Amino acid sequence: MAENGKASGTHTANETMSPQESDISSHEENPALGMTPSVFPMYSGEEDRRGRFQWQTQVPQNVARPVENTESEKWAIIARRSRVYGNSERTYAIDSIIVQSPLLKVLLEDVLDGYSGVTVALKRLVFVGRCEPLMHRWAAWRETIESMQKKRQDGEGNAHLDEIILHAKLLDDLLQEEFGEISQAITDYKHNGVITFQHLWTIFEPNILVFAPYLGQNRALLLRESNYDRDNDKPIFELICSYVDFDGERVVAQRTRLIIPDFSGTMAIKNLAAFPLKMHGQFKQMRTSLVQRGCKFELLAGTHYRNYSGPAWTRIMSKTRKQYNVKGRVVIDAFAFKQCNPVRNLVGGNDEVSDIGHGTATDSDVPAGGPLERDDNLNRPKLDDGLKLICSPFIRGYALKEKKWFCLCVDAVSEIAFNELAFSDLRLAGQRKDLILGFLSSKQSYQNTFDDLIEGKGLGVIILLSGPPGVGKTLTAESVAEQMRVPLYNLAAGDLGFDARSVEKVLSYAMWMCTRWNAVLLLDEADVLLEQRSFHELERNKLVSIFLRRLEYYEGIMFLTTNRVSTFDTAFQSRIHISLEYPELDRKCRKGIWEVFLRRHDEAQEKAREKPVPVIASTPKASMKRVLSPPTSANSDAGASAENHGPENQHRKLTQPHRISDKEVDKLADLKLNGREIKNFLKTAQLLAVYREEALDYGHIQTAVSVTHHFHTANVANEEALARVYN
Repeated sequence: MAENGKASGTHTANETMSPQESDISSHEENPALGMTPSVFPMYSGEEDRRGRFQWQTQVPQNVARPVENTESEKWAIIARRSRVYGNSERTYAIDSIIVQSPLLKVLLEDVLDGYSGVTVALKRLVFVGRCEPLMHRWAAWRETIESMQKKRQDGEGNAHLDEIILHAKLLDDLLQEEFGEISQAITDYKHNGVITFQHLWTIFEPNILVFAPYLGQNRALLLRESNYDRDNDKPIFELICSYVDFDGERVVAQRTRLIIPDFSGTMAIKNLAAFPLKMHGQFKQMRTSLVQRGCKFELLAGTHYRNYSGPAWTRIMSKTRKQYNVKGRVVIDAFAFKQCNPVRNLVGGNDEVSDIGHGTATDSDVPAGGPLERDDNLNRPKLDDGLKLICSPFIRGYALKEKKWFCLCVDAVSEIAFNELAFSDLRLAGQRKDLILGFLSSKQSYQNTFDDLIEGKGLGVIILLSGPPGVGKTLTAESVAEQMRVPLYNLAAGDLGFDARSVEKVLSYAMWMCTRWNAVLLLDEADVLLEQRSFHELERNKLVSIFLRRLEYYEGIMFLTTNRVSTFDTAFQSRIHISLEYPELDRKCRKGIWEVFLRRHDEAQEKAREKPVPVIASTPKASMKRVLSPPTSANSDAGASAENHGPENQHRKLTQPHRISDKEVDKLADLKLNGREIKNFLKTAQLLAVYREEALDYGHIQTAVSVTHHFHTANVANEEALARVYN
């Protein structure tokens, strides 16, 4: 019920508040507009059934004198009651409670300390409707009264304390009369861990922490406000919450809306879509876990190269979101996400964002090719545990294998276990390896030390690797990136598209990201972009021209691989810093590759052996396996009783090291295979050994080679034919 306001001066309902005739007659009949020095009062007249009314100069006769005046200010509490309709138990209910007693305000200042939206020091402290602040702090209010009463019983009281207790009892009796039954019901609900939809408001006090899991991730949010509303004409309970997020430049407070739909009867509080964190069955453990994840979130604010294994989403606050299972390396970079996806908001377009006052998180203008681990920690104040607790469980990152931007789970991010032997295992002449690694390491250490005559040109490093398939061109780029501990962005010719516009867009996108991340850009099988231009292929000429221009201004590290260097456009010669020709693998290289792959096989088997025994699905009977794939002689005795062994023995057998001797490796080196073919044959042999539940041996590889030998022979003949065409 709205309070009566005062337009100007003090008037009562019985006074006639029309303009004085003397005020009007004392001026000219047609005074200048707005020049009469008086206030002309108007009052709303009687309303019709549609709520419409006419303004009039007289106070309506049915308006009574205001009851809240100087006389009412002396009372400690004013209880406003309004008519209740459709209730057989009562005709009036509390509309609002006005606390005027200074003694009560002193008590309430402690009871309502920190309660959002309540200022106890106001002259008129008004509680409206359900008096939610008092109901939320009911327990604290009762403890305050009981504490004072105990103090008086212990003989520590005085006249002043008696007066405070008297005023407190007035308010307490009023609350008990109006809300006592509700309070008892709520106590009973909480004791049994349940709640009704009508009483949801009683457990959601503003500024409490709310536990609301989302997409399988535990999540805590800070409750700002709550209210009952309707969604699609159905009752809902709405929670407006905030959480800490990183937008690529700042740590911000993000707002989101949670909905609890209507339900009948009671529901377990823990089954609600959101409930107070303090009511969680494992509150302490959950709080510790959320704070620890918040620490990780804070460390990941910025640009970081990490490993990832878990679910990922293109958008998380959208019905059209699509879930992926990402396993591999990612680059965490919220700033680049915004640049590459200016329209899409990963956390929902309706969320409100505000700075939480904790400074800029990263410097988005770090010079090109700078260190990957950029988070500007020196300029960003640390988050306290309260803010870490409500950090988002999601971060933005780019999956290098999938070539997509995703919303990633913080808990699924881990450090990368770099392969320390990747570069040393590379079968390349020592001088070439030193040249490549030394050149790129110097480029990484001394940024932008030499430029072109034109600013921004010639800052990149372009390396051309040419030679037949399977000789280590792609592996060289991968090994260099692994040695330098930077991302490898693998861009195949098919990723570029087929027209000039798409090629330029994809190249621009990839080069910008690689420069920002100090990544190695691998353009695999780049023949179509490098071939000599001609007068007859205008569209392809466009592609070559676009690529030439992009190379000129690229500031990062790029590897180009091709099978035919002889068909290059001459304009590329001056733009390539290092060009390496890879010959066919000789016997020594092939033997080294076999040894490397066999060593890695044993390392993988050892790691698998240390893991818990997996639950192995049922397989065909051993007799049937032997009919289809007879075991080798070396393992025939062991395989005869495989079906009688338990899961532990089966796991042990499936994780044995290989049984290939040095002499057998020498025999394998005689096979004229390239590196990719060696890997494929070995993989086929491994699968065969697993199927037979045997250790990998020479016989498995012989079987794999013999079965697919026709394909290898045809491939060699095809390559020789192509060589005759191009050479």
